[in-house]
Amino acid sequence: MAQNRSSFTGIYSTFLQTFGVCLLLTSTLSARELTPQQSFMLKRIAEYWKEGDSSLAKSQILSFLSKYPESSALDNLYAMLGDIYIQEKDYESANVYYEKINSDEVASKTVFNKIICLFELQKTDEVITQITKTIANPTQIQDTETLKFLLAESLQKKALSYVSIEDKEHVLLEALPLYEGLIHGKYGEHSLLPAAQIAEKLNKYPDACTYYTMYLRQNPDQNEAVLLKIALLQESFKPKEAVKTYSNLYKLRGPYSSKAAFNQLKILYKEQNYKDLLFYQEQAIEHLSGKELLMAHYWIGKSLLHLEDFNQSKKHLLIALSNSELSNVDQKVILSNLITCAGKTRDSSLLNSLIEKWEKIDSLDPSLADAYLLKFQILNIIDKKGACEALEKIVTLFPSFQDREPVLFNLASLQYKMEQWEASAHTLSNLLIEFPQSKFSNMSYRMKLNCLIEDVNTTAQESKRLKKTTLVEFLQESLLNKKAFSSSELNNYHYIYCKTLFEIDRTEDAIYEIQNFIEKNVDQDSLAKAYLLMANFYGRNDEDIPLFITAAEKALSFEQEIEDKNTLHSKLFNAYLISAENSTGDQKDELIDKAALHLFSSFECGSKLKKNNAYWLSNHFYGKIEKQQYMPSLDGHHLIEKTIALIENILDINHYPPSSNIKNEAILNEVEMLKLSDLLGRLNKKTEKLDVLEVLVYQQKKYPNIEWKYPRKALLELAATYSDIGLVNDAIDTYDHLITSSEFASSYIANVAIIEKCRLKYKILDATDFDNEAPEFLSILDDLKSLEIRKKIYSEPTHLEAGLTYIDLKTAHMHKDKKVEKELHLLEILKNNFSNSDDPAITEYLSPNNLYPEKKEVYKNYLKYIDSLIYLKKAELCLIEKRRSEAPSLIRSAIIGFRELADSKNLPLDLSKRIHSKLEAMEKTL
Repeated sequence: MAQNRSSFTGIYSTFLQTFGVCLLLTSTLSARELTPQQSFMLKRIAEYWKEGDSSLAKSQILSFLSKYPESSALDNLYAMLGDIYIQEKDYESANVYYEKINSDEVASKTVFNKIICLFELQKTDEVITQITKTIANPTQIQDTETLKFLLAESLQKKALSYVSIEDKEHVLLEALPLYEGLIHGKYGEHSLLPAAQIAEKLNKYPDACTYYTMYLRQNPDQNEAVLLKIALLQESFKPKEAVKTYSNLYKLRGPYSSKAAFNQLKILYKEQNYKDLLFYQEQAIEHLSGKELLMAHYWIGKSLLHLEDFNQSKKHLLIALSNSELSNVDQKVILSNLITCAGKTRDSSLLNSLIEKWEKIDSLDPSLADAYLLKFQILNIIDKKGACEALEKIVTLFPSFQDREPVLFNLASLQYKMEQWEASAHTLSNLLIEFPQSKFSNMSYRMKLNCLIEDVNTTAQESKRLKKTTLVEFLQESLLNKKAFSSSELNNYHYIYCKTLFEIDRTEDAIYEIQNFIEKNVDQDSLAKAYLLMANFYGRNDEDIPLFITAAEKALSFEQEIEDKNTLHSKLFNAYLISAENSTGDQKDELIDKAALHLFSSFECGSKLKKNNAYWLSNHFYGKIEKQQYMPSLDGHHLIEKTIALIENILDINHYPPSSNIKNEAILNEVEMLKLSDLLGRLNKKTEKLDVLEVLVYQQKKYPNIEWKYPRKALLELAATYSDIGLVNDAIDTYDHLITSSEFASSYIANVAIIEKCRLKYKILDATDFDNEAPEFLSILDDLKSLEIRKKIYSEPTHLEAGLTYIDLKTAHMHKDKKVEKELHLLEILKNNFSNSDDPAITEYLSPNNLYPEKKEVYKNYLKYIDSLIYLKKAELCLIEKRRSEAPSLIRSAIIGFRELADSKNLPLDLSKRIHSKLEAMEKTL
């Protein structure tokens, strides 16, 4: 209560001074009781007092008391000393002297001062006793208001000292009316806050709010703290007012904004004022953080849920669920609300995550059954697997679920749709056992039969016989119950019965039944199936291969689709191969071709070919394409397409660019990739060809430890394909790599790369670069000339081709008159460079001829081409120089040479192109 004490000190200090003077004057009137010395000293004390020099007055009084301890003025002087000590705030000394006063008259005049001392010395009980006694006799003192204030303060202090709530409230009930009576007086400023606090402690919340509000008007600097108090109290009796007060409070953006915003939303949620909560939350939520923010999101989410705004609700509830300190119970509450939102919005992804979280908390919580059922309802159409799993959880974990019968049937139906035949049959059995009078009985029996049939068709081989035996028994029983099925169904089940008898080796029964079946049917579908059964039966033994082939081809002769057509083609493939082993000549080739066609037909029907069969078929078809030996049922174009499809399957290529990884069986698949790129090129599918080659080259680089056979060939093909497509820079870069990475000085592939690179670089030269002095052009010519000079017979025709390309490029930009003369000159030099027997380099070049007979043939053909070209250029020069009579014989010699070469076999591709180009040009000219 320091603030109250300091504020009223001035009031009673003025009173004390006046009282001291009066005492002194009174004492001087009784001079007859005093000696002259005493009177003189008292007058001097009075003078010092009037001058306001309390220090001198105090020393004189103390001196007087020591000299005249028996004086009649002692009580008056004690009173004066007490007043002086009060002014000096030495309340202990003041109280000592007040206690020494013996005169009732003087004591009554100092009672106020003494109460002040006791109050300041915190002698609470004495203050209460003294003030109570004084107030009971109001004639003793006029300042009753101050005494009531001091009494109220003391009562409040005493209440705080009690442990017992009952004792505290008893004392506070005495203090409250005192403060209330002082509110409008001089102590009003100091009475409002304690009055409000006491009213609050006594649960008089409306009164407390009134006093806090009055206090706030006088102390606006304490606005936020007091507003918070008011709002907290209003919650209990005026929640709507509390909402407004909290709103005003957090708008101040002070230290209590967060608490105000949180409390406001809490009240609105508690009062179920969901619309108001959503109205205020936009401003309130920006003041919240941490756990309070997460709780606010929960209230907002719940409010939106009550207002059926499920999409917005789940956003806030998910945020609330992220609180890592939530108890399991609280998590379940939020999860339950979120599951409702997920169901209403059909959000299957959210529902799955919610169920997973709930399962981690308590996987056997009965409430989860409803969540699983909701999941089934949402996923039934869009995700049968997920819907099925949901129902399986209900059936397995919650056997007492109230809707178990429809759950079992829905589960069986889903399993049936998902082709889970064994599971569906098992579920249907449980349904019929648990609910024998079920409304789903008839449909369940029919579904179970179909499940057993499909289960046999899809089960693992080791389990087939047992399941087929069960199926035969069930079919035999079912075929006798003709009323249960339509005629078409009976026919179908009879066929299945025959087929299954064959499969479980009841041969005699099977033959008898299949003959019965054929006699009863005339439609091609049924007959095709019957012959197929017979083919499958005969196909078991090699001794019956002719019978098998006859029955199988008969089955395939019908236009209708037959069951296991791909398997039949596979069996025919093997049958024809076995037959071919015992044949020779054209008959053997014909049988092998039939085997290949059936193997491919099996592949087209969806069979996954064994790797060795796939490679065999690929090589067989590719060999036919290279030799142009096509089969009667396949022309060249279609054979190429089928071979491409086959190789794509081998390499698991489903799209372009392919994502194939050929690390496994790399050596075989490397060849397949090269074959595929060649075939794609034959169909002018340049982009796809490029894709294949890029993948192959990538794989070769990625796995350098594999002993690849054709990495440089793949790069060479890739560069050529880049060139064909127009990716000149990529082509040049690839050729550069082949050149720089060559391990040998005269590598065939590196040489080809040099030639092709030079041709490409020439194409991209500007017209101004066609000058013998242009560095770019000179570089191209130098590379070609260097390759020509480094000639080795085993690297031909690259050196000869380099020489010809050198001439082509060096003369391409020349004027026709000069060009022909220059070409002729260079051709004669080229011929001499490769045929001058006096040149040791030529002798060395030709010496290994016998080791490379195929290269010797290449060499002869190129020289013959050069000779023919020289004839042609001489003829052209004759025409330019007007020596026309000499030209015809030269032209004839050229044509004869070109045509002889054109008829030759195994010409290098570049030479073949050159020859045909010259012949076509000459034919147009002639």
